Amino acid sequence: MTAKSQEYIAKITEENLINHWMFFKSTQGSKSIESDYFKHVSANPYNRVLYANQSEIEESELEKLLHNEGEPLLWIIGPSTKLSNTDKFFLEENFNLYQEWTGMGLSVNHTKSKNEKRLGFDFKRVISETELKEWIDVYVEGYQKPIAYKSALYNRYKQIMNSDQDHYHLYIGYYNNKPAVVGSLFMNNGIAGLYCITTAHNMRRKGLATNYLNSILQIASQQGASDCILHATEAGKHIYEKVGFISNSSFQIYAFIGK
Repeated sequence: MTAKSQEYIAKITEENLINHWMFFKSTQGSKSIESDYFKHVSANPYNRVLYANQSEIEESELEKLLHNEGEPLLWIIGPSTKLSNTDKFFLEENFNLYQEWTGMGLSVNHTKSKNEKRLGFDFKRVISETELKEWIDVYVEGYQKPIAYKSALYNRYKQIMNSDQDHYHLYIGYYNNKPAVVGSLFMNNGIAGLYCITTAHNMRRKGLATNYLNSILQIASQQGASDCILHATEAGKHIYEKVGFISNSSFQIYAFIGK
């Protein structure tokens, strides 16, 4: 990690984020816009603007994005986002700051020493429909997503799980045979991106997230990843720092609130 510039790590952290969410355009029922100056994907329940530069976006085009199925439109402002004054005004008038993320990364070959695995913890890739339902239950609870999203999430991730590809997998950690921690691993150009990581509320403060991260980093290493990146909220940042992740960039996420 030290041999690579902070600028390079920030760049791949943002690129992996964009590529991860644009991956969902391959699933049925999705819509997307992908150009040099604007990237958006709608894959119910996800509806996200991932990148925009100074080229102005037509209001009529934005109106279409606002009324896609699923969550209110989330607009992700990353390090390379460049908005015109018109677009900034649109955000200020119609969106609220929803979350702030810290881009983090580490060199897979320079992770901190692995902690002893907690007794009763088990880690596995999601391959069955039962495991997928367990994964979604923890994901929805952990991120406090509407329960009504479960069906759309199941249909979306089932397509990904059953597709013939090796670079997007779901993983679940069990504690005493109960679903405890979930997340996904997205491999792209030798970079391992960790997404959707959360712990069930009744399983927190047991060190299970650290066990999960150490396990998934071993998988990333086995798949030949050179670096691993993720995007942390303030609440989860300290957990990733314990494993060895270093902050490199910041992201602001705005949610559409209506006119």
